[in-house]
Amino acid sequence: MDIMSLNGFSIKNNKIYTYDSNLKRISIFNFNGKNLDVINLNNYISDLSISKNKIFITGFIKTNLEVIDLKTGNQIKKIKYAEIEKLIDRGYGKMGPICYDKNSKKIYRGYWEEPYRIKIYNRDIKLKNVIKKDLDHNITEFERTENKGFIGKFLIKDLAIYKDYLVALEGSCGYIDDKKRKWRIDKFKINVFNKNTGKYIYEITNDKLSNLGAFINGIIDINNKYIIFELKQIKETNKLLDIKTDSALIFVENPLNNYEQKNN
Repeated sequence: MDIMSLNGFSIKNNKIYTYDSNLKRISIFNFNGKNLDVINLNNYISDLSISKNKIFITGFIKTNLEVIDLKTGNQIKKIKYAEIEKLIDRGYGKMGPICYDKNSKKIYRGYWEEPYRIKIYNRDIKLKNVIKKDLDHNITEFERTENKGFIGKFLIKDLAIYKDYLVALEGSCGYIDDKKRKWRIDKFKINVFNKNTGKYIYEITNDKLSNLGAFINGIIDINNKYIIFELKQIKETNKLLDIKTDSALIFVENPLNNYEQKNN
């Protein structure tokens, strides 16, 4: 099974779902690495989230949100962007993460670019609420550069659910210095909201994670002990840790438990 661009993965129903934006498909594996199925798509994928019987997808340019039947691979519903031509002129779409919460049956859809907003849909894909937040610090808006991909700041790089918390990760994909791409996190930051009301609760920062010289690509999992992040492009981090790899997982003690104890 060829994978040209492993943009991410999800584990659900004892299966591993990988999505490849270059090949425009989702590949399904068991834990032994055996390929079980492939779902071919008509658009490039930005992110996906999986429920018991559905796959929720965000696209790059044409598709804001798409719902696919997990068993058949058939499309159930699709919401297109309103201004596709303008997105094409910019060279990129309104990319961003998506997160399905099995307890509330809600879908949370974030965006990389300004303004800061998270759209909340019910399981029938009807918009129920929009979380908005004023920016409290300067950002370098992300842009696409020739032969170097994206640079700048992602307002919402990834979304995750932990108990009644909606966790939104800010992310940086680097900058250009002397015609070379370098990786930098302007300020590692997670914004935490109440997943039910959308009310902003507080922010999580970490100075050590702000100086890794790496790109925090997303949140792999949140459990009672840790928040697990995926790191990309970690050449500078390799020097510190004496390792050789292009990506890694980093385990950070879950600060949400301490916050919960202090505020109960």
